Amino acid sequence: MTRTARVKKNAQIKKQKSREKLLNLIQGMFADEYKKSDGSWNIYKLAKDTKMSRNTIKKHLKEIKEYKC
Repeated sequence: MTRTARVKKNAQIKKQKSREKLLNLIQGMFADEYKKSDGSWNIYKLAKDTKMSRNTIKKHLKEIKEYKC
């Protein structure tokens, strides 16, 4: 495996892990804690609990199509 192929593979694995972590939060028992009163997701709270950046959270939520502005 070349170095570039390994880097791409590791990036895909990291993306999958972060997406699964986020899905567990927004589909879990305590998903209501992460919703705002208007029905959109509280990005700051999700980022804090998953230890990911806000930009990553926004990107994954847009991909999932659960993101409401």
